Amino acid sequence: MTFIYKDITPEKRTEYKKQVCGPIFVFQTSYAEDEDRGIVFLSLGGQGNQPPERGEGPSYYNLIWEGCAIAFEAYHAIKRSDDGGSFFEFTITKVLIPTKSTKTLNDIKDAIIAGAQCYWSGIWEETLLLNVSFSGIEFY
Repeated sequence: MTFIYKDITPEKRTEYKKQVCGPIFVFQTSYAEDEDRGIVFLSLGGQGNQPPERGEGPSYYNLIWEGCAIAFEAYHAIKRSDDGGSFFEFTITKVLIPTKSTKTLNDIKDAIIAGAQCYWSGIWEETLLLNVSFSGIEFY
């Protein structure tokens, strides 16, 4: 998978708003896209940069794959590793996969990880080491 970090155009924003599912707090000005596979990774705002124990809600995302929106929620933070370096922790607490999706769970997870890697590296303007964990996967 080759995602590319991009600024969102007004036309793309309008197109994607028609396809997303779940809450939209802030439709971000950038996104990650794998044009060859027809995948878009969108950040839709939220408070995921706050630890869940503070009582704040997560951040919200969509992975749109060939027109099928997969919603997910996550918390994120920069953490220090044992060797003194740092990494980006992306804790996905809920994934909502429509039953009409033709993609396997592993393909969806791989696409979320690759999209997140590209998106957050683009936001931070550097390649981030990413640690991703999943829980709460539901089909609807």
